[in-house]
Amino acid sequence: MVSSPIRHLLGFLIAVFLTGLTLTAYADTLSVKTERQQIEQGDIISLWVEADFQTLGNNLDYSALDQDFQVLSRQRSNFYEFINGQQNAKTRWHLRLLPKKSGELLVPSLKLGKIHSEPLKLFVQKSQHSDSSAEKNFFLRAEIDHQTGYVQQQFLYKLRFYYRGKLLPGTGNIRPIDFGNTLNEVLKDESIYNTIIDGNTYTVHEWLYALFPQQSGELTIAGTQVSGIARVEGRQKAIDERANNITVQILPAADGGQPYSKQQPWLPAKSMLIQQNWQQTPQEIRVGDSLSRVITLQAFGLKASQLPPIETPDGATYKVYSQPPQSEEDKLDSGLVSRIKVTQNIVPTAPGEIRIPSYRLKWFNTETQHFETVTLEGKVFSVLPTENQPDYQQISSQKNPADVNNSGNNLTENQSKNRLEWSIWPLLTALFAIAWLITLLLWWLARKQKSAEQQTEIAHDDHRPDLNFRQWCQADDKTFYRHLRQHLQKQLHITRTSELIKLDAESLQQKIHLFEKQLFAPQSEAIDTEKLKAEICALLGQIKPKTASTQSSTRNTQLQTLYPQTSQKR
Repeated sequence: MVSSPIRHLLGFLIAVFLTGLTLTAYADTLSVKTERQQIEQGDIISLWVEADFQTLGNNLDYSALDQDFQVLSRQRSNFYEFINGQQNAKTRWHLRLLPKKSGELLVPSLKLGKIHSEPLKLFVQKSQHSDSSAEKNFFLRAEIDHQTGYVQQQFLYKLRFYYRGKLLPGTGNIRPIDFGNTLNEVLKDESIYNTIIDGNTYTVHEWLYALFPQQSGELTIAGTQVSGIARVEGRQKAIDERANNITVQILPAADGGQPYSKQQPWLPAKSMLIQQNWQQTPQEIRVGDSLSRVITLQAFGLKASQLPPIETPDGATYKVYSQPPQSEEDKLDSGLVSRIKVTQNIVPTAPGEIRIPSYRLKWFNTETQHFETVTLEGKVFSVLPTENQPDYQQISSQKNPADVNNSGNNLTENQSKNRLEWSIWPLLTALFAIAWLITLLLWWLARKQKSAEQQTEIAHDDHRPDLNFRQWCQADDKTFYRHLRQHLQKQLHITRTSELIKLDAESLQQKIHLFEKQLFAPQSEAIDTEKLKAEICALLGQIKPKTASTQSSTRNTQLQTLYPQTSQKR
């Protein structure tokens, strides 16, 4: 038996060990985040520093910021959180910073007592504003990403409204923009931030559009107009400003070596890919079976309406039944990403080999200024006759007159043909009709079962969000991205990643943009997507899902929504 002193010593050591584990699990942290990590020189950014522990009278030491930033203002707030019945005290500092120079700047490690924060990188671009904007209280600026391009190529048009002071309610109305003979999409309806130009602080409202010119020649976008009243330095001033005109040269479609058509249109894009997915192909394929494949065509820099229909013609020994195509578009700050998906059911009509032809689509790379081709490889299947039925290839071979004579049959050649016609074709027709009805029935049952499984899966998702969250965080890139978009929309009520700024999640927004760039532009420099997905999921875990009662928008903008005019037809 262990003596009493030894038992006391062991109990003390265990208590010390458990206390150490508890202190490690609840280590004090000092976190730093900002609304944006890519800014322009003169922009004012907000920096939040949060301590998840009692500060005990310690003051935050932010003197290290003075090297690269000017601290314009600072606020401190204390609050408490109750988690699992335990009270946690937190302190948050809000600093407004003005970068002193352009380039890659570093928010250094900040110190609070013995606790240090992690450094944070910022990228400050040089200011693009001209001296003509100096000393003006209000002005509009328009810019476009290319001065020359091709018909139907994507152009990014950006409009910014700068003003000093404060807009009076109901003013600051911007007239709709006339984009001429273009298709256009709003990529960013409105974002609001502050910037400093020549020592003056301006509020900036920004809109972003994707334009697709529909004819070659010179395209001029007239500057739109803004009107209203603002209070500047205690005085009311009238606003009546017009943006600068934008003129671009639109080139005709490049010569691809053959006339363009519905199946092979002119496709100017930044990137394009195509893939096919054969679904549940049986090991033994028989006449009347249904082979299903899903073809996905994705383009970066085109609208879904510009993508061609994907069609596979019927073969001599098979028929192709295509479901209506499904299209979708993702609106990113860097442009449109469009996809069309086509589901094809291929039904063999005769035994033997069937060859599904390859599919090729030529497109024009606007980055390299060269034509490229995406390809779906063809596929060969071996088809067996229907079970318990004769091989009709052998029957049809008996139409040879020599074989008929050798068999000793006294029927004439015409009688033999008539018999074959009256015996084979009705049977074939009946078999094909039965096989097709069976295929439709199986497809309907599979679709019904899939719908039930999806409803069950959704029900499970509602009751087990943590399990499903971990699952899609470890899934492949495309599955992860699809569930990420669903999570943002359903849990956080966010349809565009730019809205993450309202949740103080600028770092999450930047990582999602980086992931999208890697996913939608394969020719770009490769990055570690597994690490990036883990970082995105970690940041998502820090954001609490919104309930229906908190879904109402907190944005209180004083500018009316800017809508583009309806696009003209091609």
